[in-house]
Amino acid sequence: MPWMLKKCYYRIYQKVLKIALCFMNWKEPELLEGEGAVLKLPALVKSKGVNKVLVVTDKGLMSIHLLDPLFEQLKQDGIDYVVFDGVQPNPTIPNIEDCKDMYINNNCQGIIAFGGGFNSYYATLISQKIKARLWVLFRGSDANLGKWDEKLSYYNIFSVKHAEQVCCLSKEISDNILAMVPEIRNVSVIPNFG
Repeated sequence: MPWMLKKCYYRIYQKVLKIALCFMNWKEPELLEGEGAVLKLPALVKSKGVNKVLVVTDKGLMSIHLLDPLFEQLKQDGIDYVVFDGVQPNPTIPNIEDCKDMYINNNCQGIIAFGGGFNSYYATLISQKIKARLWVLFRGSDANLGKWDEKLSYYNIFSVKHAEQVCCLSKEISDNILAMVPEIRNVSVIPNFG
């Protein structure tokens, strides 16, 4: 008998939440597209009242200077930024706490994740933990369906679903993201920097 009461309670709880979802304020994300759209991201971030961001990426992307155009535009638009490039595969709690502490200690107001997989996953975990705004930028191999395994798919899908804006370096990447998460509408295509 107690199990039947619990089951009824759970079913009622689920129904109430399902109805409540219909009345929640779901915001429609803005779409950035066209040539140079990645350079438009700082202006979008600035228009949201964000003056300092944490950029989450890995040492590999930093070493090939792939983020330099983004950094230049952030400076031009008057947005301060701090870079966390300590992303490692299979994030541990101390790694995530380091990233969170960097966000808090530098008084950041938003997060930009550059790169998919673990980069965007770190940023998404931090944004969820501290209720920060999140923008995700995918480059070529981040959203190559041929290279995705079950684990990487989970990380990318999780990040895409929680991002305020998703930017992709090509139409193919955008199509791949939309194939994996067809319900999102916040995907932009931007040209490759190189």
